[in-house]
Amino acid sequence: MRVNRYKTKLKDSKAILVKESTTNYPEMKNKFRYASDVVCFAKGYLKLHEESEEYIYMLCLDTRCRLTAVVEISHGSVDVSVISPREVYQKALLANAVNIILIHNHPSGDSEPSSNDIATTKRIEETGTLVGIHLLDHVIVAEENCYSVCTNSYIREEN
Repeated sequence: MRVNRYKTKLKDSKAILVKESTTNYPEMKNKFRYASDVVCFAKGYLKLHEESEEYIYMLCLDTRCRLTAVVEISHGSVDVSVISPREVYQKALLANAVNIILIHNHPSGDSEPSSNDIATTKRIEETGTLVGIHLLDHVIVAEENCYSVCTNSYIREEN
């Protein structure tokens, strides 16, 4: 699988998406069907379980849930990372995403979501409904375990 990592930059007062790097990972699948696929990517490629501070990444997917872009959304401190729907969907729109998955780490080793994690996820999901980009999951990765917000029913499941 070929992975493109992007950042947003300003050019002439407009946000643009700039390719930061491209890496080929032939052993990884290009489709994200299950939370376990996301965890494998988060630990194998992003190495999120090794970070000492919180990072939030967005996986941008096409209509077939194939990865089209990886974007860092936020880099926080040891126990918090702040995001808003505006930043998430600005980047998702620039990446031409149809679906997105959020991934973030908990350096504490406890993958259980905080009340703020759940509230933020719900707000991002609601915004996605308005702009037509589906939040498929929000996966929290820790050193020994992980937590899928979708699997645990905080995200409304599609019929």
